[in-house]
Amino acid sequence: MNKTQFSERDICTKFITPSLREAGWDEMTQLREEVSYGMTPAQIVQDLPDLEEEDVRQSLAYAAALAQDEVHSLRA
Repeated sequence: MNKTQFSERDICTKFITPSLREAGWDEMTQLREEVSYGMTPAQIVQDLPDLEEEDVRQSLAYAAALAQDEVHSLRA
C-alpha cells in the first residue's frame, strides 16, 4: 500500500481516527471540549475530518435539547 497517494483526509479516516478509537478516544468528548474552547463548526471539522459542519450543528442542537430536559437536584 502506497500511503503517499492518500490525501490527508484519507490518512485521518483510514489510519489515525481508527487508532484513536481503539485507544479509547471519544469523538463526542472531543467535540464538546472544542466547542467549550470557542471553536467554530468549521474549525472543529478541521480537527475531526469524519464530521461535516452540519453534523456539528446538529450535535449541538441535540445537546441543547437534552440539557433543557435535565433535572438537577440541589443538596441542602
